[in-house]
Parts: sequence; structure tokens; C-alpha cells
Amino acid sequence: MTQILDGKKLAEKILKKLQKRVENMAKKGINPFLVVISVGRDKASQIYLAAKKKACQEVGIPFEILNLKEDIQTAQLLRAIEKFNLDPKISSVLVQLPLPEQINLTIVAKKISPEKDVDGFGYIIGKKNFKFLPPTPLGILRILKEYLISLKDKKIVIIGKGFLVGKPLGKLLKKTGAKVVFCDRETKDLKQKTLASDILICA
Repeated sequence: MTQILDGKKLAEKILKKLQKRVENMAKKGINPFLVVISVGRDKASQIYLAAKKKACQEVGIPFEILNLKEDIQTAQLLRAIEKFNLDPKISSVLVQLPLPEQINLTIVAKKISPEKDVDGFGYIIGKKNFKFLPPTPLGILRILKEYLISLKDKKIVIIGKGFLVGKPLGKLLKKTGAKVVFCDRETKDLKQKTLASDILICA
């Protein structure tokens, strides 16, 4: 029987818990502060930024956006990251993707302090001292856990093997004992593989 999982309902539940957690942290003098660095005016990025801002407002986390021009070079972005790395009141630094083609994403990812790298870039590029897992793959695992879905020995087909979601998700799923199969637009027997899967994830 096919089961479609409701991520929106779970997100609302998590936001309520986070709100209480942020309130308790504030009582202890711990105040999270998220800074997002955005380069250019990509339309999709603006939608994601608005969603992040709304979520932060709902749970009571201060949120700041640094907008940089699209023609900046990697060195300029690195200086901005370093500024926030050294600022003790900033707890989290996020670089909004996509970046212009002249920006070296790997160098940018390495620059973000592991303690402030809430987008999990360190894990994605294979840094040994990463502190956070990438949120989208982690969110998918959280949904599966919420619905009490066992992953061990399950055949999981992931549609999409991008370095931000698909690949890190596959890596995390393999650690649970799942059998992971990647598919993309070039997969010839896509229908057969998806029908043979226990779990299908479109990443």
C-alpha cells in the first residue's frame, strides 16, 4: 500500500517545540542569531530566504540578511564570512545558494566556522570537523522516523543525486542499513526501479 508522508504537519510540530526551546535558552542567556549571506537576486533564493525569515520569526530567533552584489569575487564573500565567524553574537552563518559561477563553493564552504555551519556544508564537502548535518537530508530522515518507518534492509530509491541533497541523503541512509539506489533523468529503467523500491524519495 502506498503511503504519502506529510512533512508540513511535522514541520509545524517541530516549530512549536523550537519556540519553547529558544525561550528556555534565552532564560539561560543563550541567544541564537542567524545571518544569511545572499549573493545576487535569484528569484528562487528570495522565496527560500522569506521562508527562513518567517520560521525564525515564529520561533523567536533574530534573523539578518546580508545582500551582496552578483559580480563579487570569492575573496569578498570570504571576508564577509570571516566577519561573522568572529562575531560572538552571531551563532549561525548560512550562505544562500545558488552562487554566481565565479564563486568557488568549496572554498566558501570550508571558510564557514564548523560551530556556525548550520547548513551542513562541512559534512557535504567531507570535512572531518563538521558539527551539523545538512538540513534537507536530515529533515527527510526525521519524517521517516516520525512515521516509525524502519530503514534497515529497505530498498530506497532516490530520484536525484545532487551534492546538496541526494548524495548526502544517500550517505546518511546507508548508515541506517538501507540499500540505496540513485536514479536521475538518464536512468533508463526508472519505472522498474521505482516500482521495485520500498521507499521512494524525490530529491
